[in-house]
Amino acid sequence: MILPLTATALRLDGRVVRQEPKGDVADALREHLLTLVRGGVVLLGPFGSGKSTLCAQLAEQGLEGLPPLTVIPLRVVARHADIGEGLRLAVGAQRLAEAQAGERILLLDGLDEISTTVGGDGSFQRLFDELLDRVGPRWVLTCRPGWFRTQVEHDPDQVDSLTRAGVVTWVLDPLPLDVVRSTIAAMPDGRRRLISVEGMLELATSPVLYQATLAALPFIEPGRPIHPWGVFDAWIRHALRTGPRHDEAIVELEDLAWEAWESAAYSLEVPLFSPSRIAAARLPDRLRQALLVNELTGGLRFGHRSVYEFLLASRIAPRLAENQGHGPDALSGRRLTDAMRAFVVGRTGPMGVRFDRRAERAWIPRGNFIAGGELSLDERPLRIAHLDEPCWVARVPVTHAEYARYIAAHPEERDRVDAHYLQHWGPDRALPDGLDDAPIYNLWPEDADRYAAWYADHPEQPDFGGARLPTADEWEKAARGIDGRRWSWGDNWRPAAGIVGELGVNRPLGVRAFGAAGEAALYS
Repeated sequence: MILPLTATALRLDGRVVRQEPKGDVADALREHLLTLVRGGVVLLGPFGSGKSTLCAQLAEQGLEGLPPLTVIPLRVVARHADIGEGLRLAVGAQRLAEAQAGERILLLDGLDEISTTVGGDGSFQRLFDELLDRVGPRWVLTCRPGWFRTQVEHDPDQVDSLTRAGVVTWVLDPLPLDVVRSTIAAMPDGRRRLISVEGMLELATSPVLYQATLAALPFIEPGRPIHPWGVFDAWIRHALRTGPRHDEAIVELEDLAWEAWESAAYSLEVPLFSPSRIAAARLPDRLRQALLVNELTGGLRFGHRSVYEFLLASRIAPRLAENQGHGPDALSGRRLTDAMRAFVVGRTGPMGVRFDRRAERAWIPRGNFIAGGELSLDERPLRIAHLDEPCWVARVPVTHAEYARYIAAHPEERDRVDAHYLQHWGPDRALPDGLDDAPIYNLWPEDADRYAAWYADHPEQPDFGGARLPTADEWEKAARGIDGRRWSWGDNWRPAAGIVGELGVNRPLGVRAFGAAGEAALYS
């Protein structure tokens, strides 16, 4: 049975990227490929979205009315300087010729796992174009998001498949919640774990975490939140347990991953290991067979990129914690994948800070932290950043009542001609009823700067040592901790922990309306 995945098509329409649901992926692929004379489908999906599993299942079962389908893991092609030679060795000369003649469809799996140094100028667009020139008239290609254009504005290093004739770009959707819920509930003690393990249902909508969750379910502790690292750890450490040397073997695997990352100058490509290096690690056969695969070109590689990312995260997390209060180290500035970030979350624990209760501020230490990516204010790459100097950060946002005191000290602000500035205060800019303790909004950045300068010099305010707006790094470390979590409590969404419309809240609440639960999870 093919995974019940669905997809959403992206279409560039002038200055807008429109989304169109495509339904079941296998049916949609068949329908689209049947109508094509020349072209293909780009399937984008994040870590664990089922791209490789889908390709393997499609190749095994085929699609009615279409020629045979063959998977090419593009990491195999990456071992060769020439793309054509890499394709020929990966799939065989006869099958490649069949594909070029339209008698076979190639499923090109994992453009993000092929080096841009293969045969040319280091451009993913060039690599994409050259691949498509060699694989025949119809094809399917998978990749993680970030390498392809998905918005009107895009990075020049991204592949632009939205404007290429004959090519469509689809994004894989998570597994349906009802499928995940019914499958887990049908397993022994699955219903109790669904109810008591926070985050498990949402995590399992990722196909790779879905499969790991099913394998590890008996070892997932009820009553405690779960995260990607916890699922993989339960799977590899317990579900795949081989005997008394199992924990030592996992340490050996972490050593393998870390050595490879260091020797490759912290490249994000999945490494290839020599048979002698794997033999020296003395891994139990069952563990080696479950996690490593033999490559056609010789050597062994982790069967799924996420295993490599999990093992690296196991070493990154303690090093992040150890660096707090210290200067830059070998990890500072290193790029990460979002899967590595997700695995680190939950491994580091709360960030150690100290509080000044009188001044309502927290001391954020210098040191490394995960920053950037899609959650970043300035969309910088996901990486390990370093905060060079510690800083005090206010524990709560500036409230309406506090800003009203600033307005009282600067009455000229009431007459300012600016449609945006404090527009919800009305034409006379009087503090609205019921918003005293709500965070202030409808300001310009320059207004925030002026307020900070006034606050720092005001004799009635607690000493804040020269208050100012935080830098992007200061704010990101204060808000996301050292592990780059999505929310102050982790990566799992908790509607009850925020002030959101899901709770029927349609107006700002006080800055302390939800207590210190999130802060306690973020700081220690």
